[in-house]
Amino acid sequence: MKIERIETLACDAGWRNYHFLKLVTDDGVVGWSEFDEDFGPPGLATVIERYADRLIGEPVHDHERLYATLAATARPAPYGLSAEAFGAIENALLDAKAKALGVPVYDLLGGKQRDAVPIYWSHSASWRINHPTLYTPAITDLDGVRQAGEDRWQVHRRS
Repeated sequence: MKIERIETLACDAGWRNYHFLKLVTDDGVVGWSEFDEDFGPPGLATVIERYADRLIGEPVHDHERLYATLAATARPAPYGLSAEAFGAIENALLDAKAKALGVPVYDLLGGKQRDAVPIYWSHSASWRINHPTLYTPAITDLDGVRQAGEDRWQVHRRS
């Protein structure tokens, strides 16, 4: 199973874009990865696209060698955009490999660690207040903020 093509995609979410890397193999398996150019460094999609050419025709299952090969090209400046691009590429490689093997990605990374991950969304109410058409019900007063907190707590307790 070899890499046939790598694409970067942007999806307009209304208030920002979401960015995805799509890796397609010659067997038709698709590996996905998400990266961030809105809150991260601009130009990341371009960096990924420039590295993608080096991966065409390479076997997906050799993700460690491919990562090391890409990383070797960045030795003079190993951080920043290069490191983020490598992470997005590696995630898509792992996703494609796991799909081809019929296992979840966590099996490739040493196994499942937990069944649930508690989360805390500190900006839940502010996002709902600033984007009332996207998050309903709209928050118009302090009681709405309290209800948003209660809603999040109920979701957390169910998971």
